[in-house]
Amino acid sequence: MSNSRFCQLKQYGGPSKLHVTNIGKPSIVGDDEILIRIKAASINSADWRIMRADPFLIRLMFGLRSPSKLPKGGIGADIAGVVEATSSNVKQFKAGDAVYGDLSSCGFGGFADYVVVSETAALANKPSSISFEEAASLPMASLTALEAIKDVAKVSDGDQVVIHGAGGGVGSMAVQIAKAYGGHVTAVCNTKKVQKMKDIGADIVVDYTKEDFTKMDQKFDVIIDCGAYHSVWKMRKALKPTGHYVVIGGTFRNLLRSMFYSPFLSHKGGQTISVIE
Repeated sequence: MSNSRFCQLKQYGGPSKLHVTNIGKPSIVGDDEILIRIKAASINSADWRIMRADPFLIRLMFGLRSPSKLPKGGIGADIAGVVEATSSNVKQFKAGDAVYGDLSSCGFGGFADYVVVSETAALANKPSSISFEEAASLPMASLTALEAIKDVAKVSDGDQVVIHGAGGGVGSMAVQIAKAYGGHVTAVCNTKKVQKMKDIGADIVVDYTKEDFTKMDQKFDVIIDCGAYHSVWKMRKALKPTGHYVVIGGTFRNLLRSMFYSPFLSHKGGQTISVIE
């Protein structure tokens, strides 16, 4: 049996808590599984948040004292690679397919040479026009942005949409996805990212170091807040009476505050507040 490197996190803390071990190449056991040889993996904020157990909510999800609920202690969500083998019942993929995806819903473990996942995992065939490294940088940020724009806020033609924190991974994807769904997009970012936002299609770009978009005369149908850097109350002032405020990530304090106020401030026919952890 050939060896496979596997990055393990047995204790919360800094990078020194990560250990690369040599284990046997994982085997396909179930009838819907795929063995992927990983060619590239990317690091998300989710990875370092799990590593450091920040926010505290991470401990409730993966273990109070140690990340004991992580399968084999493996972390890493975004990967790109080549299908090496499949179970007989797998229909969507075959050996030799170049794929990429997000493993966060099926146990992580992307920081490794090989991984076995179910066919139902968040996987897709990699476009030939992008490299494995480029593909590995996309899945989690893209899926999170898609959930916020399509499933939660339900952006449609003509909606006035703000992407706050547009310069980050999720934010930059949200700008492009909101445009694809017909939104008129205002991207809020720092000075260094202004040109990038114009390049990816934002209709209006606000440099938050020079202007506070919540003080603009315009009101918005949707605010996607990547990081929850402002209070719920401040963001609500920039919404239309029937607007939707969507919080994605952020500090434990801000997430908790948004989750607490959401059921009280959201009401039928009025403004809506949603939280994507």
